Amino acid sequence: MEKLEKLIVICFSLFAKLSKFFRKIRRYTISPFLVLLLSSALIIINFSIIEPYIQFNEKSGSINMRYEELGDFYKNLSDKVNEFRGNIADNDEFERWQRPAEPIVMEFSLDDISRINEQRSTIRLKGSIAATWNPDKSINEIYFQESQLFKDFKSDVLQNSNLNFASTEEQLFQKVYDQKFEDGSKKVIYRFEGEFPLLRNLTRFPFDNATWQIRIINDIPAASFTYLGTNSAIQFPSSNVNSYRIDYIDCYGESTAACTRYELKKFNTYPQEAYSDSNHENYINASMDYGLTMATSGKLERSRVSSFTRYLLPIIFGMLVLSMTDQLSSKEAWEIRVAIPPTVLLTLIFMQNSYHSQLPQLAYLTWLDQIYLISYFSSILMLFNAIINKGDWFNTRIIDSFVRLRITYLIRTTFTFLTVIGPIYLYFADYAS
Repeated sequence: MEKLEKLIVICFSLFAKLSKFFRKIRRYTISPFLVLLLSSALIIINFSIIEPYIQFNEKSGSINMRYEELGDFYKNLSDKVNEFRGNIADNDEFERWQRPAEPIVMEFSLDDISRINEQRSTIRLKGSIAATWNPDKSINEIYFQESQLFKDFKSDVLQNSNLNFASTEEQLFQKVYDQKFEDGSKKVIYRFEGEFPLLRNLTRFPFDNATWQIRIINDIPAASFTYLGTNSAIQFPSSNVNSYRIDYIDCYGESTAACTRYELKKFNTYPQEAYSDSNHENYINASMDYGLTMATSGKLERSRVSSFTRYLLPIIFGMLVLSMTDQLSSKEAWEIRVAIPPTVLLTLIFMQNSYHSQLPQLAYLTWLDQIYLISYFSSILMLFNAIINKGDWFNTRIIDSFVRLRITYLIRTTFTFLTVIGPIYLYFADYAS
């Protein structure tokens, strides 16, 4: 009871001090503004800082991954497949499985990189894929009987394979070469052309990068064969691709023009827990329920010069205009000081909407979005600073001398910190990367 009485006394004391403060400045008309300002600040902080932080730090990015790393899949593969065969066999007597002696040799040749679609995040690629294999030495079915799909795969490993085209329109995947050698091995070459996914991380837009990727996908069990990719032959365009330039990609610790990786794709024939729980009744079968994919990737980087000129320079000039008009001190210039911040604010809103129309819908804020947010807040600060410097804002000389000058100093310091330090800090402290 005593603690409750103390709390009530503290609350009344605080209320009395706040009432005294508002009576002192004699500006009850700003109460709605203060309430709206506080509410807006809380909403902006929630949706621009708290929500993005929770979304990209508590949620794992691996939840929706379609492909998995090889890991130890091919380690002791013969023992795993024979265990799998024993699990599906009618009795203990079954033919022992042997791992293929030779891999399927794949070679990518990229002839052209062009036509980046920013809104759809696609890029047009043109080239060829060559495959060399021996049907008897490179492929071995893990089941007891070969399906028609498996027979077709042994005859032509690319016949029923698919590429990760982003669109079914204007795509080409056609055989142009077929040869059989004396030792029984075969070689085929397929030409391809079409729109492929452009994997982009736009958290640091407009200084972002992108990765193009060509992936071979089929429905043959991964244990039945292995890929061996050779060095890809890539002909880069002499000029930039749209606003991007060709860059090198990190490939197993080395910087190369393109990188080939091998990954597993789950067929999802069994419940999800069967793939990870070794005690599950279908764990042995699920361990073989994977397909093998081969992906060749390359990297593109957006031109920094054009990005700075196109997206950042107008914002910089807008902030310079705000800082210059804030230096006007005459009574005649007061109307200019009040008019400039709303003009800059509306211009920034129009510019942000224009740049958003060039990008796909995103679930996170880009670096440029955060700069616009800083610019909006800076414009409001300069408008507020112009209003409080009006001669009739405060009624007493004491308040005018101390309060107005201190608020002006605080606003200008905050404006300088936000416009100079804010963008640099946000670029290097990127919570969404």
